[in-house]
Amino acid sequence: MILVTVPQHQWLWSKVDEEACHVRRYSAGELQRKLETAGFKILRSTSFVSTLLPAMVVSRLSWRGKPVESSDGMDELKISPWLNAIFGYMLGVESWFIGFGANLPFGGSLLVIGMKAAGVKDLCER
Repeated sequence: MILVTVPQHQWLWSKVDEEACHVRRYSAGELQRKLETAGFKILRSTSFVSTLLPAMVVSRLSWRGKPVESSDGMDELKISPWLNAIFGYMLGVESWFIGFGANLPFGGSLLVIGMKAAGVKDLCER
């Protein structure tokens, strides 16, 4: 089995991704195709960080065009404690929905669970 979480939407790329050592951002279809090509059957695919996607978009757009030396890459993540608490609560609610089986159609990140095709067959035969 494989469980993969990756940043989603290449158009959201920012210095934060570089600081996090991301190489790229994926689309759901692209990651699913790569896993299927590697022999995995997709069992579940859902976006997450969905409730914060609008805030991410606004933040990323506000940092575009600023000189590179004016930001250490983490400035975007420096927010007030009360706003951070609200965002944490929003992500907690989202996590609850995902835990109960909801698949979210959009978000800043992507979760995909897969199983090698032979493993799925073996489970069905038990």
